Amino acid sequence: MTAPYKLRFRPRRPSGDVGRWYLEIIDPPPGAKGLLPCVDPITKLPLYTGRSDREKVAAWAKQTVAPALGPILAAKVETADQWMDRFVLSRTGKITTVHRDHGQWLKWISPVAVVGGSFGAKSITKINADDVEAVRDHLNAQIDAWEAAGKTRGVGLAYHTAANIWSILTCAMKHARTRRGTKALRVTDSGSPCDDVRPPKRGDAKRRHWLRSAWINAALASPDNDTPIKEAVAIGVGLHLRPGELHELRVRDLDLGAGEVSITRSYDEDEAKVTEPKTDEGVRTVTIPDWLMPLLVRIARDRGANDHVAPWVAATPEGARARLFRDFLRAGGEVPAELYVDTPTHEQIDFRSIRDTGITLRFLAGERAEVVQREAGHEHIATTLGYAKAVSNRGNRYGSPALTLPAELAGNDLGELSGNKNEKARSYAGLSVARACDFRIQARENTGIQPCWIPLSIPI
Repeated sequence: MTAPYKLRFRPRRPSGDVGRWYLEIIDPPPGAKGLLPCVDPITKLPLYTGRSDREKVAAWAKQTVAPALGPILAAKVETADQWMDRFVLSRTGKITTVHRDHGQWLKWISPVAVVGGSFGAKSITKINADDVEAVRDHLNAQIDAWEAAGKTRGVGLAYHTAANIWSILTCAMKHARTRRGTKALRVTDSGSPCDDVRPPKRGDAKRRHWLRSAWINAALASPDNDTPIKEAVAIGVGLHLRPGELHELRVRDLDLGAGEVSITRSYDEDEAKVTEPKTDEGVRTVTIPDWLMPLLVRIARDRGANDHVAPWVAATPEGARARLFRDFLRAGGEVPAELYVDTPTHEQIDFRSIRDTGITLRFLAGERAEVVQREAGHEHIATTLGYAKAVSNRGNRYGSPALTLPAELAGNDLGELSGNKNEKARSYAGLSVARACDFRIQARENTGIQPCWIPLSIPI
């Protein structure tokens, strides 16, 4: 049986023959010292000081240390699941998705069968490339099930979900098994077992469609579409929010005076609860485009501070939004038929296409990439530049980057608005342009009425 330690000699001077002997513990328990000095237990003085004393030190360790050390180490082996608990604790409050990632680990990685039991029950230091391959094969099997079911949500794993789970595993192994992670979490520096293992299959990469403003304007003007979905689409395009962020956007998040919207929350459809945005960069402010201002002014005037800005999104199940959004566009009659189906190069349009469209229209308007990156909440500029490619050097071939709001959205007093109408919108709301839109929360006492946003320039 292999000894649970190695002999280490530290000379007092480089290349010297006089120094101290230590036992380097292999796989020490969490929080335990990795080096034990070879000293007398009473006097604490070194027992052996010469480089030539290796055999004496080995005999001493085998006789006095190994019998006591072996059972302790065997009883305190840290499993992969136990190490993951420490990893999650260290990242709580720093990484917004840490608890969601932990759930993915427990669901898709920990139960995978490996030699000696399950992946999660195996010692974190004993995880090897074969174990990682078992996880990879399990993810591939889930992808196959998803494809066989016609890529139905809820069956197996989609390509991007499997890729996210794989990144959770590789990140964990990096912190546990290499020097690229923090020292407190490192259990050995023997190298990550993921390094030489191919990731799960990703399928053919497909691009996402974005929608021309004329196509959306036709749908907004259609009498066959209801006002709530028109509001949701217009706001979603103008602020280019993720669906979960649009779900949780409230009137109190609108700063109409500054022409900004504050994004601090998102709704997690899987866990059915309010969370933080997808990335740390997701907490941000987004500039309100001029053409959207009349709609938001009307919403701020007519609704309470805690009301949803886009109630259609909150009231519509996630699984139904894509179909209803496609019906919304069909009512306008302008969107080409090929956008409604999957093709070898593109995914069919869905509700997420609203965000893709909003970001792309900002590049069509000539805005700088770093500004769009910040207001889109992208972690990497490469993600943002992917949208710019669709409209670079196209001039006016794709039409205006602004939408045209029908009277029912902007307010009948304003008529149809497009372009720069902020001054008219503010005047319509009873606000002085010179004073901008100075808002406060006004609670009416003893009425039971919900507090709401009230322009200061309007008498109560």
